[in-house]
Amino acid sequence: MSSEGSPIGTNLADVTDFSGEWVFVDAFKQSRPWISGTEDTWEDNRKLDLDEHGWVRSLAPGQIARTLMFWRDGLRYPSGNYVIRYEGEGTIQYFVNERVLESRRGRDLLQVDAKKGGIGLFLTSTNPKNPLRNIAVIMPGGACKNDGLRACRSDVECAGSSCIPFERDYRERIFHPDFLRNLAGYSLLRFMDWTRTNDSELVHWAERPLPGDARYTTKGVPIEITIELANRLKSDAWYNVPHRAEDDYVRGLAELLRTRLGPERRIYIEHSNEVWNSVFNQSEYARRRGTELGLSKDPFEAQLRWHARRSHQIFAIFSRGIASPRLTRVMGSQASNAWVSSVLLEHDGAGSRPDALAIAPYFGGYLGEPEAERRVERLTLDRLMTELETRGLDEAVRWVEEQSVVAGKHGVDLITYEGGQHLTGVGPVIDNVVINKLFDAANRDRRMFAIYLRFLERWRESGGTLFVHYLNCGGYSKWGRWGALETPGQPRRSAPKYGALMEFIEQNPAWW
Repeated sequence: MSSEGSPIGTNLADVTDFSGEWVFVDAFKQSRPWISGTEDTWEDNRKLDLDEHGWVRSLAPGQIARTLMFWRDGLRYPSGNYVIRYEGEGTIQYFVNERVLESRRGRDLLQVDAKKGGIGLFLTSTNPKNPLRNIAVIMPGGACKNDGLRACRSDVECAGSSCIPFERDYRERIFHPDFLRNLAGYSLLRFMDWTRTNDSELVHWAERPLPGDARYTTKGVPIEITIELANRLKSDAWYNVPHRAEDDYVRGLAELLRTRLGPERRIYIEHSNEVWNSVFNQSEYARRRGTELGLSKDPFEAQLRWHARRSHQIFAIFSRGIASPRLTRVMGSQASNAWVSSVLLEHDGAGSRPDALAIAPYFGGYLGEPEAERRVERLTLDRLMTELETRGLDEAVRWVEEQSVVAGKHGVDLITYEGGQHLTGVGPVIDNVVINKLFDAANRDRRMFAIYLRFLERWRESGGTLFVHYLNCGGYSKWGRWGALETPGQPRRSAPKYGALMEFIEQNPAWW
């Protein structure tokens, strides 16, 4: 499926050891940050001696460095023989999946049964003069030579072509074919979670994560890796500048995107994420900065005006090196509050103006609020689905209509930075077993397919353009059911949200 002309983009889930999505051919890139312990203690909170990329340089007497992959109850991931490649001298032990079929210097062959649980990898010794490093945990199988989006275990699966084992080209291949295939229909990828935008501490460009880092679960996925993904999928790319980032970070990001991202790929640039939302540190930071600058006597309005001012400054830096047709400058706002959008778009700060107003019109969020708990836990699945289709969609569409008026007044496009269903508990409701089961069932119900299609149709009818869903793939839990897919290998027919997004793409080329 080609993404050319697709009206739908997607957010990518944060890269973690428990996410349920296998992104990389080298599973170590998704491993948990090192845990210091001993033979008798799982975690002793001692500091580990790490190099600049996160590899263990030395171990204290009796110290063990542990890490975990695919570590969540019920997580589905590929079983098979995993190849562990490494450099240096030391001792590696394995946990849960611990059967080593072959071992020679620099290479182990580990038999993995996903039904047993995840993969634990422990460093019990390392030579400080030649430490264990560049560890790769290469997933089983390979990719078809004639189709890089098709995973295989043998040539038979490749329709006359050959199956290239991952071990042969894991450094260059980078991404698992299952991950790539599920993204192929989207026109845009938003990297907000991949780059750890929320609550970010990044200030300077030199502090960013790098491709040579041991794993991408500590500081986030490097910008260079996001560019490689967008180029391979021929998709547009959306980046969020951390709220603390100084101009040197902005200039470095702009230059890297200008020179590395394919020239036909559009760049969407946004200041932080949900700066209006008090859940995140960027909200308080913006409030403090706006108040210090005297942008308004009202603290919240001062917060919004600083967000607008900093956005304009970022847009100006990007506009100096990237031509306007290739650059979309995004002002992020609050879907349920058109006044917020008006304040942001009316602010006359220094720098370039935005091209798009972005909101997150989720539907059904009120069903997880504490005041609705007693009513919702008595709902049948049928009644819940009916309410989503009526009251839930009507509320979200009303927000869209109000925001469309504001966007039209200021001559900018209306897009989403996130959107979709929002069935998740808030506060104490997050632990309500009855409601969690109901919300799980609703997301897996075939009627969600029709609700999603209708929501997207009404988004278009109400003046919206690009719709960026939240998010591509993620296992369900009490923290939310955000994934269009629950696992990368999930058949489309069993994933109603993903099926609806793909059908809408197939039937509705971009209309703007």
